[in-house]
Amino acid sequence: FASLAAQLNADALILGESSVLPALPNGELFDNTPSSVPSSAYDYWVKLITEVRTRYNGKVLWAVDYDGDSISMPEFISDLDMIYVMWSLPVSEYNSMDEISLADEFNLLLERDIKPIEETYQKPVIIAIDCPSAIGTSEASNIEITTNDNLPNIDLEMQSRIYNALLTAVNQKNWIDGFVSRGFYQPVALQDPRQQ
Repeated sequence: FASLAAQLNADALILGESSVLPALPNGELFDNTPSSVPSSAYDYWVKLITEVRTRYNGKVLWAVDYDGDSISMPEFISDLDMIYVMWSLPVSEYNSMDEISLADEFNLLLERDIKPIEETYQKPVIIAIDCPSAIGTSEASNIEITTNDNLPNIDLEMQSRIYNALLTAVNQKNWIDGFVSRGFYQPVALQDPRQQ
């Protein structure tokens, strides 16, 4: 991926996210049992990051999942350039809140959970939201639309309120360096039977 990012002149390369957590020092499997990685896991990651930097000169980011709980950072975070926070809060908890209340809640979460990471590690932070419009799904990729009989409950107004509220909260934070919308997949709209 580092070589491809270099060939494409990509601005950044993102490493990490939940699927690599078991491979980190003191890693755990998804059932919270120790992953039993070797004691040399830290050295492996430092070597990997060094190898990435020999192939790619752009920014190297570390992705962390954020679902409203605390975020743990790997020891080698000092070897990376930025922190990419993958914001994936349970939509069902927020779909009845108005935009102002949502912005207040998101402001609280940013201050409580994300700002201490920025202050501790002195790394720029990017917030990357994943907020599907289909109620009851955690990711857009879980939606399979084949007929009008199995259409998910789509709530574009709720999705818009959440995006607007988070953008309102993020825009008040001069310590946040970017905002990304994840999971948008244009062909879904093209395949939606309601659009035919």
